[in-house]
Amino acid sequence: MTTTAMSFFTIDTLQFSKRFQKAGLEQRIAEELAEAIKDTQNQAIEGLATKNDILLVRKDLEVVEQKIEASKHEILTKMFLMLTAAVGVIAWLDRVIN
Repeated sequence: MTTTAMSFFTIDTLQFSKRFQKAGLEQRIAEELAEAIKDTQNQAIEGLATKNDILLVRKDLEVVEQKIEASKHEILTKMFLMLTAAVGVIAWLDRVIN
């Protein structure tokens, strides 16, 4: 994730700490809690996909789609050749038997 996006999601640990202290927690515990919340949030944000990640996935999907289309064409060509050969064998057998 970009620095800009990270700063958008940044937690104000000082504000958190002050709120915890106002609620009755001692300063050391309030500060540790605020840091723990910030660390947890940062870990969660690191897992988010960026616009660039999505563009890369789209490019990969386009490549896969092209390969699928090429495979379809190859399979249809082989099936046509097999069908042609089968018809030829049947016609030959018909002549040989009759």
